[in-house]
Amino acid sequence: MQRQQKADLELLSSGKLIVTVMIVMVVMAVIGWRFAPMSTSLDQTHLEQEQVRWITVTNMLRSQWMTQGRPQQITAELHGSNQSITVAMSASGWPTPTHRTESGCQALWRAIQGTARDDQFANGNLRAGFDRSSKVCRYRVSDGSAMSYQVETGRLLVIEPKD
Repeated sequence: MQRQQKADLELLSSGKLIVTVMIVMVVMAVIGWRFAPMSTSLDQTHLEQEQVRWITVTNMLRSQWMTQGRPQQITAELHGSNQSITVAMSASGWPTPTHRTESGCQALWRAIQGTARDDQFANGNLRAGFDRSSKVCRYRVSDGSAMSYQVETGRLLVIEPKD
């Protein structure tokens, strides 16, 4: 093979490599652009999962409350651990914060959702508040999604952010 033909083949293979790399970069850019909004909805998805857990645990606690003669507090073993928790109950049988404050709502969240989730408040991914007039614990995640829990009735409302 002559030098010119050899150089042409090397140039052609280099060109193929450059075109292949460019195609891969374009595909990665399209995928990245298409799925970038997904990262903002992770908090909302997480909150929806927590909502399911909240409903399950509060209903279990309410059922224990009814079978145990409607006490002011329930001690239960939750989350598959050997550690039991004590939760204050409202007069209508729903878990309620011991103190009707932001820290009381945080403590209620930790009891119902599991203590392994403590760092959600510390790192700012989750904020809690208590509205005294409506007797509601509000939990808001960083994307604007929120969950409101009416402590007297057990009513749970999830609010999704506007897109």
